[in-house]
Amino acid sequence: MLKFLSSLFLLLSLVACQSQTSNTSSTTFKHRLNIPELGIESIVEANTQKVIEGTDASIVVQIGEVNRKEVSISIRLDDRILTEKILHVSDKLSFDYHDHPYTLHITKIKKPLIGIGKVSFILK
Repeated sequence: MLKFLSSLFLLLSLVACQSQTSNTSSTTFKHRLNIPELGIESIVEANTQKVIEGTDASIVVQIGEVNRKEVSISIRLDDRILTEKILHVSDKLSFDYHDHPYTLHITKIKKPLIGIGKVSFILK
């Protein structure tokens, strides 16, 4: 009987410790975008969008009109616009995803005389 009670006590203490550690880890978890620490580089055509997955929701980088010197970019989370701006090469656009800051850096704007323009950017 004593062996049974000590086994039961040990089992209950293990369960209590397990639930205590799982509660602390879930409260400290922060939502973030699923990109590497070095960032993600992408080339996107004019009037299209790039979806970046996150732990809570995805963001959408919407590329608008592209001309030889500038591009219009809008960043959306669900139906809400986080930021939008007209950018030039080497410009940066900062935004927050669940209190975590990210920066979109324009590296190249390519607009041929005939055809669709493209934008290259790095998201960190």
